[in-house]
Amino acid sequence: MLSRTLQRLAQGELIERERTTGFPYATTYRLAPPARELLTALVPAAEWTETHSALVARVQGLRQRLPEE
Repeated sequence: MLSRTLQRLAQGELIERERTTGFPYATTYRLAPPARELLTALVPAAEWTETHSALVARVQGLRQRLPEE
């Protein structure tokens, strides 16, 4: 499962894969520039969520109690 996920991320150009040529083989993964940019953009949203965690918990509780449409 992890292998498949890493392969998809590499195909989507979100991670970069590097494999050594000598034995024993080693594979290294790192975030590609677009993924690093995305994480940078998401930091303010994550910080907002932490600041307003009580609000987020209340809204999640309401959604669980409401019947689905």
